[in-house]
Amino acid sequence: MAARNKGSLSQQVAKQLLSDFQEGVRYRPGDKLPNENDLAGEYGVSRGTLREAIRILSSHGVLVVRRGMGTFVAEQLPEKADFGLMELLTQKTVLKELFELRLMVEPRCVALACRRATSEELRNILRLGEAFEKTVLERGDSIAADQAFHSGIVQAMHNDFMAQFIPGIQRSISQSAALQDGVNWFSGETVEDHRLILSFLRIRDQEGAEAAMRLHLVHIINRLNLPDDGEPVL
Repeated sequence: MAARNKGSLSQQVAKQLLSDFQEGVRYRPGDKLPNENDLAGEYGVSRGTLREAIRILSSHGVLVVRRGMGTFVAEQLPEKADFGLMELLTQKTVLKELFELRLMVEPRCVALACRRATSEELRNILRLGEAFEKTVLERGDSIAADQAFHSGIVQAMHNDFMAQFIPGIQRSISQSAALQDGVNWFSGETVEDHRLILSFLRIRDQEGAEAAMRLHLVHIINRLNLPDDGEPVL
């Protein structure tokens, strides 16, 4: 199925289904839908994506699920619905604020890590940086690998409060990231940013590491195309 609108894949499928219902392309108001396997095949998506699209449509009154009977197109269809796009924009605002918070905190964290990290902690950060780069190149769970890298830096600054604070931010980012389908979180630029941070960590250059971390976070904010309130991030 060709995606025609912004939003998650399930939101795009929901919009396409509604359009098809309204135009009578496949099913009309009152019609019973086929089973998940068949319908997912018709739209070229996974069962999980289709199931979420059906949930969205049901919550907007477009579909009616009748226990023991199946799923039916509602008799009266709404002319239009945003299907969670406002929620998507809200999540982007949340991400923007979370990354702004990181921008205020993490550059100083890496500077302190340069000064306070033990030799073993420094080696661990370098290993985590290499693991992140490998994960990005292999298209693995780069968000988890990135968070492990940043957590290693926070642990090395030896501040118990910050060691509890940063994971909370990371969990919130992971939850928001789950709603940002198709977003290119990391790229070759991110790998280069990490290499720059690591190069300053190796020689315990506090000012260099702090500047490199700030640049890294600004790059992510710009790449995610987060809402702009008219103020520069730097």
